Amino acid sequence: MSPGHAEEPPSTNKRSKLVKIGAAVLVGLALLYVLPIPLGDMRVTGSDKVTLEDVKVAGNIDEPVNLLKVRTEKLKDRLSKDLRVEEAQISYEFPLTMVVNIVERRAIAVIPSQFGYLTLDKTGQVVASEPAITATNVPIISGVKTGNILLGDTITNPDILAALTYLNALSRDGFKNIAEVNIGDPDNLLAYTVNGLQLRLGNSQDLAKKAELSESMIKDIETRKVNAQYIDVNLTSPYIKAQ
Repeated sequence: MSPGHAEEPPSTNKRSKLVKIGAAVLVGLALLYVLPIPLGDMRVTGSDKVTLEDVKVAGNIDEPVNLLKVRTEKLKDRLSKDLRVEEAQISYEFPLTMVVNIVERRAIAVIPSQFGYLTLDKTGQVVASEPAITATNVPIISGVKTGNILLGDTITNPDILAALTYLNALSRDGFKNIAEVNIGDPDNLLAYTVNGLQLRLGNSQDLAKKAELSESMIKDIETRKVNAQYIDVNLTSPYIKAQ
C-alpha cells in the first residue's frame, strides 16, 4: 500500500455494492411497471357468466397483462358492483398467476313488475329484469303489485321482504321444493310446493322458524306417503290436513 492512499474498509465496499444492487432492482421494477412488458397471468374461477374479459374491463387491465399494474382492491370493488357478482376473491398461484374467484349472486325469487318480471337476490336487490319469466328454478312471489322498480334497485316492500326471509331460511333442498309464495294477505301468507301442496304460514312473525318447520312437515308427508290437502305451519300446533 503506497503512502497517502488508504484502502477502503471492506464494510464500505460491501455497502456500496448493496446500494448498486438495490438501485438496479428499483430501476428494473420501474421499467416493468412503465413499459408494456407482460408479467404474469390471470384466471377466473367460480363463474361461467363472468369472463376473464369482464374482469379485465372492470380492472382497466390492458394487454399484455402486467400484474404489477393491477390494483386488487379497486378490481374487487368494481366487480362487487356487477349485479352478477356477490363477492370477488383474489389470490395468487405460483409462479405468477392471479386467480379471481367469483361468488355469483344467487337469485332467490321472481316478482311481477310493471313491464314484466324482476329477479331478486337474497337482499331484495333487482339483479335481472325480463319481459317474461326466465328464472324457472326460483319461486315467484305473487299477490303483490310493484311500481316503477328498475334494475339494481333494492326492494323495500315489507311483505316482499317477509317472503324473502322465509325463502332465505330454507335449506338448498327445501328451497327447491317451493314454487310460489303468495303475500296477497299479509296476515295469511301462503306458500306452494312444486307439487301444488299449500303451506299456510300465517303472518310474517317467526318466518325463519316456520321455514324450518315446513321443511320438516314436507319430509314427514313424503316419508309417510300422506295424501295431504294442505299444511298449517303453526308453531304452537302445526298439523297436516289429509284429503
